[in-house]
Amino acid sequence: MSTSVSIKKRLAHWLASSAGSLIYTGVLLLYGSLKHNGFLTIYGSLLMDGFLSTSGSLVTLGFLQVHGSLISPGFLKDTGSLSLFGFLALRGSLDVDGFLATHGSLDVDGFLATHGSLTLSGFLTGSGSLFYTGFLNSYGSLKFSGFLVSFGSLMVRGFLAMPGSLIANGFLSFFGSLFVAGFLLSYGSLYKDGFLLFLGSLKIFGFLHIFGSLFMDGFLIQPGSLTHYGFLLVSGSLMVRGFLAMPGSLLNSGFLLARGSLFDYGFLSNYGSLILHGFLLLNGSLFACGFLVADGSLLLPNSCALRVSLSTVHRY
Repeated sequence: MSTSVSIKKRLAHWLASSAGSLIYTGVLLLYGSLKHNGFLTIYGSLLMDGFLSTSGSLVTLGFLQVHGSLISPGFLKDTGSLSLFGFLALRGSLDVDGFLATHGSLDVDGFLATHGSLTLSGFLTGSGSLFYTGFLNSYGSLKFSGFLVSFGSLMVRGFLAMPGSLIANGFLSFFGSLFVAGFLLSYGSLYKDGFLLFLGSLKIFGFLHIFGSLFMDGFLIQPGSLTHYGFLLVSGSLMVRGFLAMPGSLLNSGFLLARGSLFDYGFLSNYGSLILHGFLLLNGSLFACGFLVADGSLLLPNSCALRVSLSTVHRY
C-alpha cells in the first residue's frame, strides 16, 4: 500500500514539473497544475480543471478539455477536439485541424491556424495572425490587431474590432458591430445588420448587404452589388462598378463614382463629386452642393436642389 502511494506521489511530482518527453495513450485527468518544458503527446483524452503551462510542444490527437488555464509560449497542435471553458494564452503557435470551442477567453500573440471549426462564446484578442479555412462563429467579442485570413465562413453576433487586416474568400455575416481601421478585402459576401465603421480600405468583389449604418473615412471599391437600407456616410471615396440600391440615406462629402446603376429611394446629399456613367433614379430628395456629372440617364424627383453645377449628357 505504501509502495503504491509512493509511486503515485513520484508520478504526480514528475507530471507537475516535467522537462522531458511524455507520451500518453489513455485518459489523463488533471485537477491541479502541470508544468511541462519538453514534449507532451496525448493520443487519448486530457481533462483538466487546473492549470497547464507548457514552454515546449503539446500535440493532441484525441480530446482536450480545459476548465482552467492553459498558457503556451511554445507549440500546441490539436488534430481532434479542443474545448476551452477557461483561459488560453498563446505566445507561440496553435494549430487546430479539428474543432476548437472556447467559452472563455483566448489571447493570441503568436500564430493561430485552424482548419476545422472555431466557435467562440467569450472573448478572443489577437495581436498576431489568425488563419482558418473552416467556420468561425463568434457570439462574444473578437479584437484583432494583426492579420486575419478566412477561407471559409465568419459569423459575428457580438463585436469585432480590426485595426489590422482582414482577408475573406468566403462568407462574412455581422449582426453586431464591426470597426475596421486597417484593410478589409472580401471575395465573397458580406451581410451587415448593425453598425459598420471603416477608417481604412474596404474592397468587395462579391455582394455587400447592409441593413444598418456604414461610416467610411477611407476608400471603398465595389465591383459587384451594394444594397443599403440604412444610413451611408462617405467622407472619402466610394466606387461602384455594379449596382447600388439605396432605400435609406446617403451623405457624400468626398468622391462617389458609379459606373452601373444607382437607385435612391430616400435622401441623397452630395457635397463633393458624384460622377455617373450609367443610370441614376431618384425617388426621394437630392441636394447637390458640389459637382454632379451624369453621362447616362438621370431621372430627378420633385424635391431637388442643385447649388453648384449639374452636367448631363443623354445618349440615345
